[in-house]
Amino acid sequence: MDTLRAIVFSRDRAMQLDAFLHSVELHVPDLFGELVVLYRATDEAFASGYERLRAERPSVTWVAESSFRDDLLALRGDERFLVFHTDDDLYFRSVGAFELRDDEVCFTLRLGLNTTYCYPLDIDEQLRDAESNDDRVSWDWGAQDPGAYSYPLALNAHVFRAAEAHDWLGRVEYANPNELEAALQALAPEIRPRMASFAHSSVVSIPANLVNETYANRNGGLHGVKELNERFLAGQRIDVVGIDFAGVNACHAELSYLFLS
Repeated sequence: MDTLRAIVFSRDRAMQLDAFLHSVELHVPDLFGELVVLYRATDEAFASGYERLRAERPSVTWVAESSFRDDLLALRGDERFLVFHTDDDLYFRSVGAFELRDDEVCFTLRLGLNTTYCYPLDIDEQLRDAESNDDRVSWDWGAQDPGAYSYPLALNAHVFRAAEAHDWLGRVEYANPNELEAALQALAPEIRPRMASFAHSSVVSIPANLVNETYANRNGGLHGVKELNERFLAGQRIDVVGIDFAGVNACHAELSYLFLS
């Protein structure tokens, strides 16, 4: 889709970002007209990781963060649709053609009928009064219980109209991706009433570690960012093909990493 642009947020995670980019190559190589990485390294070792990854991925548009909000606003393009990702996302299924209807604020690639658990809240969830037609599902997000189905303004794999998304970005204040997602929730009363997805999700986030100081996001503490960066600089890579995605039932899942040397 040459009208869909991806902006990926990354901090100190060259290893996990490499896995995300590999998953794009495996499952959705033609999905994006442009893939932009807005990244931040907090010390020289993490900067070295990004330098190596930049050399390996020349087709990606790389933007080193100086002021997160200003940098993000400067990335406005002429695309029709925009999707945000974080560097711990992974595609694990292909994505077919889809449309965003007039009453839908987003088409989410991280939700589906299979996503019956909300990891951040640690609760089971069920989609209420959904309209399902073949591989397409839509629902009134305001009529859902707390959880992912009632959370349209997320920064992981929700496809938005670019003009609307850029308007939102200019109306709220934030200094990092977590603050941005929190600030966007103030706009919920004025957005379109429905969300849509495929019947099965195509993207999952693996909360292996934490890289921000402002929100204590739930994570599995599976691998520290320094450990992963040291492995990356030593030539190891996450084996995306070897990860077991068979039981994914949520937007976030503590899946085990395997490594290639």
